[in-house]
Amino acid sequence: MDSKRSTKVGLGLVLALFVGGISITTLAGETKSWRTVDQLSSSELARVDLRGPGPRDSKTPYVPAEAYPYSAPYTVEQMTFRAMEFTQHARWSSVIVDVYGSMTGNGYLDQGVTITYKQWLAKTAGVQGQIDAAPGEVYQRMIHHYTYPPRIAGQQHYWQVRRSDQDAKTRLDMFVYTPALRRVRRIPQPQRDVAFGNNPQSFDAIVGRDAWEFDVKLLGADVLEDTIRLPNTRPHITLRRPDGSYYNKAASDIKLMGDNYTHYTESGGVPCFVIEAKPKEAWLDGYYDRKVLIWVDQANFYPLRIESYNSEGELILIEERIAWQANPALGELGYAKFNTAYWDPRSDLMSYTLHDAPQVLDMSAEEGDLVFRPDFMRRNWLKSSLRKSQALVPSPEQYYLRPHLYLDKFPETRTINIPDYVARRVALQDAAGHLVFDDQAAPTTEEQVSTSTNYKGLSAKELSAQTEQLTVN
Repeated sequence: MDSKRSTKVGLGLVLALFVGGISITTLAGETKSWRTVDQLSSSELARVDLRGPGPRDSKTPYVPAEAYPYSAPYTVEQMTFRAMEFTQHARWSSVIVDVYGSMTGNGYLDQGVTITYKQWLAKTAGVQGQIDAAPGEVYQRMIHHYTYPPRIAGQQHYWQVRRSDQDAKTRLDMFVYTPALRRVRRIPQPQRDVAFGNNPQSFDAIVGRDAWEFDVKLLGADVLEDTIRLPNTRPHITLRRPDGSYYNKAASDIKLMGDNYTHYTESGGVPCFVIEAKPKEAWLDGYYDRKVLIWVDQANFYPLRIESYNSEGELILIEERIAWQANPALGELGYAKFNTAYWDPRSDLMSYTLHDAPQVLDMSAEEGDLVFRPDFMRRNWLKSSLRKSQALVPSPEQYYLRPHLYLDKFPETRTINIPDYVARRVALQDAAGHLVFDDQAAPTTEEQVSTSTNYKGLSAKELSAQTEQLTVN
């Protein structure tokens, strides 16, 4: 069979499955993975309190009165506070090799490595420590020491993360040291809901959102079989242990919540609750992300998938995570990020971060006060011997796959409206098992860039018709 013809036939099939957002089993009429609130199982209902937010804390009225980390059954608000525990940076003192990168849909890949020291300053561990801190108080601080690429090696960023509320709105003090100038500069806090340069994710996506700034409701439940997917061109990731040694982790052995998690389904999926969060106008007036959907695992409430939508209700960002138990001494609160991937489906811009060689630190107050201050960065002193990582993506063709769009899930709440050229790229990716950089899938005019299809509410038959039109065009 002619190879070009074979590819086109395969593309049409994959487009049908992609655009429809429907798995083969769903098309065959089998049980779907997601369920609305009225379809929750008895075991799920035993963990959920649907009556409302409940009593308020007498000291801090925007916080639940029940002692954190709460107990079942959980209100949706309490689930959101538990999910707040798991930001991109663990809530304990530690050091990691932070590998990061971004890539355009055309295949331009930019990557780097930082060694990140973190000190937890709050008197109480975890989210409770942040809640107990006085508004404006620094509860965590960190230094990011860049070691790769060579053009920025030695540059450092110092962050002081502050407890915020309606009056104390500053969440971050940020200082930058540039070796060539031997100068430390204080720079303004980034706008919380605006993406960083050449990246799809915003400041809040990295530092985390405060649960009390959002109104929340439970949409239902779902089972995530995967989140971040490695391509078939990258069968393993080379990781580093805290002692400096390397090891290969096969893609097939990477689990959504790590090896110690005991709540997987028989197929290896993770049962999740799905939460809808909308910003409170009194707290976040004009906030760009008008709706955020969060898939949290039902055992620990770790966020595995986060979708952000703009004021038009359109999907603007998908964030997917893989976690592991990086601090077993903390039990269910000891989970932390292993890998995170972001995708803006409007511009087809992707990024990722991976925390390599995580190590819990026992850091005294005196040592912290010595290291965590702007002037200390002038010494260009890197305490850790771990300056490198082999977890960088080797080439654009070995970059992570774009996330699933799951067009069949919660269709009354989710609006998927992506450019047709991005749909073609995803179809090529899914057919090949890795990212494909094909000129035919790239837009050549402004009209092609802006041409998009709204897939909300279409039946499987209508979705297939849309697919055929895409293939013809």
